[in-house]
Amino acid sequence: MEEYYTHWKTDLSFAAEFLCWQNLNYLMGEKEIVENVSEKFKIQNAIPHVMEDLENFEQMTGVHLGPKKLAHRKHANMVNNILLSLAEGNEKEMRNYIIEAAKIRCSLG
Repeated sequence: MEEYYTHWKTDLSFAAEFLCWQNLNYLMGEKEIVENVSEKFKIQNAIPHVMEDLENFEQMTGVHLGPKKLAHRKHANMVNNILLSLAEGNEKEMRNYIIEAAKIRCSLG
């Protein structure tokens, strides 16, 4: 892979800093979030597999997933608020948090 994509580890390391483990835990165990998001969107069975894949990725690549700097922690707070707003059904608030998270990340996606 390194022959064709020389900076894959750098690119993934950058993206990895924005992963929010707390939201994955919420999607599996926080009652209101499980009911209003996980079950509603039928993702409850996939979350443990996603977490396992992420843990395997960390072990295989040595890339740490999750916030490293204050800006990443601010981003984690925003994406927590996105999930909470989604669970509450507050789309306007959710959209505002999506925009704020995108500003921190300097990217919408």
